[in-house]
Amino acid sequence: AALLERHACDVLLNATDPRFVMPLFQAARTAGATYVDMAMSLSKPHPDRPYEECGVKLGDAQFEQAADWEKAGALALVGMGVEPGLSDVFARYAADELFDEIEEIGVRDGANLTVDGYDFAPSFSIWTTIEECLNPPVVYEKDRGWFTTAPFSEPEVFDFPEGIGPVECVNVEHEEVLLVPRWVDARRVTFKYGLGQEFVDTLKTLHLLGLDR
Repeated sequence: AALLERHACDVLLNATDPRFVMPLFQAARTAGATYVDMAMSLSKPHPDRPYEECGVKLGDAQFEQAADWEKAGALALVGMGVEPGLSDVFARYAADELFDEIEEIGVRDGANLTVDGYDFAPSFSIWTTIEECLNPPVVYEKDRGWFTTAPFSEPEVFDFPEGIGPVECVNVEHEEVLLVPRWVDARRVTFKYGLGQEFVDTLKTLHLLGLDR
């Protein structure tokens, strides 16, 4: 907050690990700066029914302060990277311009990326990868609201364009499912990653050994 004030910053763009979202979110409000991030405040599984009910959802801590920001005339744009972010913009465009009604908005993330010399090499923060893949994934249904399932649930094969081809995708916790239903009318919203069986097995092993803590 002191740094923002010292340099009279108009905007704080948060591109850090999600663990730093709330301190930076609060700093922007304290300093009167506009806030933009690419990932939202962290979730906590339901203490008793983690694979059926939501506990603290992604972004809940930020949305709890929405009224304070609005009252101050301040602006915070949360989840504004590619996904979440651009994917949400595409969903809104589809709802406004392409369809009369929407059965499901499904975000699918898959690639054929390899890193030479490494059998296991996530393309971004390994901590975030482990956390979001092993957390209970959230699904939204209009007559049910938000609910959770077991990690890696509902596998489906999605045929990705640009030469990537068919990749098996599974449910993973991600911000779009918590953002899109707030502003776009859809019967169902999901997010699935194309992780690959080897990647899934590695994550399950980390969890089994307690190395995801």
